[in-house]
Amino acid sequence: MKRLLKTTAILLSMTSLILSCRTEKDQPEPGPTPDARLVETVNLPRTIDAMRNSLVLVQGKGFRDEDRLRFSTADGKAFETAVCDPEYSQFSFRVGAEFVTGTSYAVTILRGEQKQKLGSTTVYVSEISDKCSVSGTVTCGGDPVQGVWVSDGKAWDRTDSEGKYYLKSDKRNGYVFMVIPGGYVPAEGGAFPQYWAATTSPASELEYHDFELKRTDNTKHRIVFTADWHISNYYTPKDYVQLEDYLADVLYMEKAVPTYSIPLGDLSWDIRWYSNNFDIVNWRNLMSTSPIPIFPVMGNHDYDFKGLNDFECAGAWRKCMGPTYYSMNLGQVHYVVLDNVIYNSDGTGQLRETVEELDATQLAWLKEDLSHVDKSTPVVVCAHVPMHSWDWTGSFWTASERGKNYSEYLRLLEDYRLVHIFSGHSHISEFFDVKAAGLARNSMYEHKLPALGGTIWYTRSVADFNLSIDGVSDGYELMDVEGTSLSCRFQAVGESSDFVMRVYDVSEMAKFWEADGKARNLAESVPDYSFANMYGQFKGNDVLINLFEASPVMKGTSLVVTENGRQLPVKAVYAHDPVHVLQSEAAAWAKYGSLPAASFQSKFPSHLFLVTPEKESTTLVITYTGVDGRIIEKNITLPKQFKNEDKL
Repeated sequence: MKRLLKTTAILLSMTSLILSCRTEKDQPEPGPTPDARLVETVNLPRTIDAMRNSLVLVQGKGFRDEDRLRFSTADGKAFETAVCDPEYSQFSFRVGAEFVTGTSYAVTILRGEQKQKLGSTTVYVSEISDKCSVSGTVTCGGDPVQGVWVSDGKAWDRTDSEGKYYLKSDKRNGYVFMVIPGGYVPAEGGAFPQYWAATTSPASELEYHDFELKRTDNTKHRIVFTADWHISNYYTPKDYVQLEDYLADVLYMEKAVPTYSIPLGDLSWDIRWYSNNFDIVNWRNLMSTSPIPIFPVMGNHDYDFKGLNDFECAGAWRKCMGPTYYSMNLGQVHYVVLDNVIYNSDGTGQLRETVEELDATQLAWLKEDLSHVDKSTPVVVCAHVPMHSWDWTGSFWTASERGKNYSEYLRLLEDYRLVHIFSGHSHISEFFDVKAAGLARNSMYEHKLPALGGTIWYTRSVADFNLSIDGVSDGYELMDVEGTSLSCRFQAVGESSDFVMRVYDVSEMAKFWEADGKARNLAESVPDYSFANMYGQFKGNDVLINLFEASPVMKGTSLVVTENGRQLPVKAVYAHDPVHVLQSEAAAWAKYGSLPAASFQSKFPSHLFLVTPEKESTTLVITYTGVDGRIIEKNITLPKQFKNEDKL
């Protein structure tokens, strides 16, 4: 049985260097200086396990291109091989045809007439280089881990009893990654765990990449989901300065259980990569000290527009962040990270096209990945573009699917007992009970997150604070996992956990619009923003409730409003959030004399509700039961003064 190579170095890519060898009898003895000190700090492994014709990397300083290594056996046989690619602190040599598996060798460095003994090692050689192009070992504390799936985005293999995998990869994607098994996390990487490694040699050559795990009891764990960061070194204060409020939340978050971060794409802003000198590499550097390990998702703004097609434009991400799609197990939950955007550019940034779609290669990979997962296992899908959307019919909201190959996507997921999908892209908060909407057979939910920076960090630069275009405070989603039980809730940045709604007294809104200079000037200059045009459909004693994480049809959540013990009818309505109108459009008009860009203007939330009390002066009890089953109760006394922030 082969013994496991244990070394801190990884095996690098092969070169086309042709090595020569000579037997001891053909080789004159080196000069009489056996004690020469030619190299130092050499860490020669006691055992080496390698594929035939592969390169073995060894730590050591002082090696030169002209150096050779002599391998000698106890019975007097010897041969020499060249030192390859010597660098400051390492060198490599090729395991050629001369090596006999299971043989112990004394190793000596030769330099001209000088020599220095380096130690001894036993070499085990595998003769399967024709069957794979990437190989390696998955270990934990030096021991092999069996049954770990490894992939390059197309090909698959599973580690054997010695922790080894043998992958026949075309190396087109430029990486190999392991599917982290439950109960483990990568041992290295810090903020960006090393679950992947870059491949560097041609597909015709074999290279090695080992992965090290550490045991972690993550049966209970927490995920921090965020979306649409759009950090681009822009605005005043700078977006990365505004980001500090979120980072403070994360830094001081209670971490009684293992906690992980999954940002759902658009971490950067492609069009500003070059003009603002801030690209995806800068984003990674910004987050390099994160106290929470990060497993990133690629968004449509994380592509390099200087490419000419999807694969080229994703090259910068692959080089910096690794796989554009991958999977992992945390505890008893299987997570799948997808890239459901096809991006094309003309190379200048003037023409950038995106299609919401999983390509055929990724669909085939996803099918294979899920075939390894028992149908009783909870599956969490993390993608930038949502699978579902709420559409206003003119009278009510209806859930619909989106994406060109939705049916294939759904067919792979709907047989699982429980599926949660997390997405972003639209910069608004929406919740879908997919089964209740008649679109799935089993329990399936989608959580579409608002942008982490609200209106992409804009409203704080023109007004007071960050909030999204649908009036939702800048925030993130928390998912707490215990075994196979998943509990999800929205969390506003810097706020208490029960801040999940804003409540507006329409009569007080009208008074504010008339008295506030910014609102009045906007309405006078742009009639579409007059109070009558925006909210004239409501009566004076109506109350609007913007419920951040709710479904407009209240499936999967519950909203009950009572007045003096009598339950009031609750209806989803179609109107803009008034606070966002004031923080974005009115503030921009006051500062610049123009409306903000279309992407910064208010959008109709699918989670705005109307109740009509009997009296204008009364008390309402609003009871909200969230996605996670928690109950939040608010007592609202009317009339309720309207404020330009309106935080309960």
